[in-house]
Amino acid sequence: MDAQSFLAALTPAVTDADARERFLADPKAVLAAAGLDLPEWFTVTAREGDAAELIITVPAYATLMLT
Repeated sequence: MDAQSFLAALTPAVTDADARERFLADPKAVLAAAGLDLPEWFTVTAREGDAAELIITVPAYATLMLT
């Protein structure tokens, strides 16, 4: 999935109340439906806020080595 497709997947959550509810309830499923397949262990969380930001938390290197 390229950046344009990613933004296209997020746009309904900003412009449509029902899509926003679906995205907030299960963002990983919404992104998967748009073509972004993530590993089972990968967690996606969405929240409402004033800023448009994307926060990516990277697990500690030691944690990655144990899984």
